[in-house]
Amino acid sequence: MELISTFAERLGTYMQHYKITYDNLSKITRCPAQTLNRYVLGQRIPKINDFCQIALALEIDPLWLQGFDVDSPFDISSNYLPMSNELWEVAKAYEKADIKSKNIARQALDLPTLETPAPTTQDKVG
Repeated sequence: MELISTFAERLGTYMQHYKITYDNLSKITRCPAQTLNRYVLGQRIPKINDFCQIALALEIDPLWLQGFDVDSPFDISSNYLPMSNELWEVAKAYEKADIKSKNIARQALDLPTLETPAPTTQDKVG
């Protein structure tokens, strides 16, 4: 495996390919837009936690993002499409929802419902 690019180049390439603005990328990765801009300009290198957060949020191979010669996330065979801001908001709302609300959403998507957790002895004491 050979290093053929830089993190700055790869992040910029990703943004150009998907036509993502710094503001949108900031919402997806939860990194400040100004920091992302500095990464792309090569003025700053992310700490390992920030780098991992970006790779996970974008669902791309960290080795590709680092600049290694591995499969590109833009390959036609790739199943990945970046999450839109609307989808990101839906995912965050679902994560915060109670079981009843999650089951309503799951029913609309023809997914199996979640089971309501059995009450614990603490719940019965209250």
